[in-house]
Amino acid sequence: TALHTPLGAAENIKINYGSLHGSSSDLIELPVIGDDGSTHEVSLDIVSNVIYVRVEETLMILAKALEDSRFKDQLGAGIVLTGGMTKLEGIRDLATAIFDNLPVRVAKPREMEGLFETLRDPGYSTAIGLVLYGGGHFTPYEIDSNKKLRYKNEEIEQSQKVQNILNGTEDAPIFHEEGIESTKEKLSNIAVINEKRDKSGFASKMWNSLKQLF
Repeated sequence: TALHTPLGAAENIKINYGSLHGSSSDLIELPVIGDDGSTHEVSLDIVSNVIYVRVEETLMILAKALEDSRFKDQLGAGIVLTGGMTKLEGIRDLATAIFDNLPVRVAKPREMEGLFETLRDPGYSTAIGLVLYGGGHFTPYEIDSNKKLRYKNEEIEQSQKVQNILNGTEDAPIFHEEGIESTKEKLSNIAVINEKRDKSGFASKMWNSLKQLF
């Protein structure tokens, strides 16, 4: 890491001191990678700068992906951020600047009956979202991997070739006779090898048993 501290310690620092507004000269002690028991002092201002650079890089990658998708002009509701990173102070302002002043809001997990207070944290948004999705609580439409809009209970169109085969207007692909014979020969060879291996194993066991008698 930039501060030469273990990942576990870096995560705790981000949670406890994470801010994108670096203005404090207070010092904190950080453990050193590869040197158990050793620490070094770093100002919170430097910590904030390191966090800022990484968050800025992440948001810029997302902004470019959005630009390349060509959906940017269709975001009437703007950008929705969620997850543990959204707890960083000042992230909404930074995101607004990077996403060319598009509306930006920070979202928390949806309310669920019996949800513990701890799980209402934005850091659990993905986990709770996947549970809801698996339970069928999602929009009746979504975009698939081919960027095609799909609807709930939609019948997936089969390719024309598959449809022709099902209708009997086109023959299903068959293996050439040469390929079938070659496959049979390979399977026969495998069977012979396995048979020899079994016999060898049986003979070895018998020999070991005889040796133990003398």
